Amino acid sequence: MKKLAEKFPSTEDAVDAPRRPRGRPRHTATDVAISRAIIELLAEVGYQRLSYDLVAQRTGATRPTVYLRGSNKVLLVLGALIEHYGIDPTPDTGSLATDLLQLQKSQIRFWNDPVIAGLFPGLLADISSDQELADIWWRTFIAPRRASTARALERAKQRGEYDGALDNDWVCDLLTGPLICRAFLGGYRKLPESIGTEMVDIFMNAYIKPRQAE
Repeated sequence: MKKLAEKFPSTEDAVDAPRRPRGRPRHTATDVAISRAIIELLAEVGYQRLSYDLVAQRTGATRPTVYLRGSNKVLLVLGALIEHYGIDPTPDTGSLATDLLQLQKSQIRFWNDPVIAGLFPGLLADISSDQELADIWWRTFIAPRRASTARALERAKQRGEYDGALDNDWVCDLLTGPLICRAFLGGYRKLPESIGTEMVDIFMNAYIKPRQAE
């Protein structure tokens, strides 16, 4: 069996958000309500106890309606994560340093969210035991978010801020890896706000040459 990483796309190959299931289109208001209920229940009861019945009870929707959002708990949660946290965390501010600083602030809010802190151990355990789910997780949530950073790097290259010498995926690893290590290794710890600025400063000083005055 191939390693998981060998099946994962690079940032250049990121795909769009998950397609909706075939069949009757979902009602937008119901869709939003279900997504909100999933996030609320994750905060209240945790990932392990989350169920279709609890989501249906919270929203007043039928169990089959909830099931349309995902045929298992991983897919159900994945859809809510995409809608609640988004897949484009790196804005276009006109400056690479500011783009990356806003990215890091977004990532720190994400990892400091009690929902995410409580969700990830169980979610990753389920994903690691199912290759198809791991692939969907990567392609629909992780890869698009990394592609957002890749676009920021490309904009910086076009502006002449950056020569494009670094691998986009390596840059994403460099910016995100330390946050995950700090947050989860040795038991969960909230990330300090200052770590975002520190990481961007280190990256810019090490890899991005300042533009010469014209």
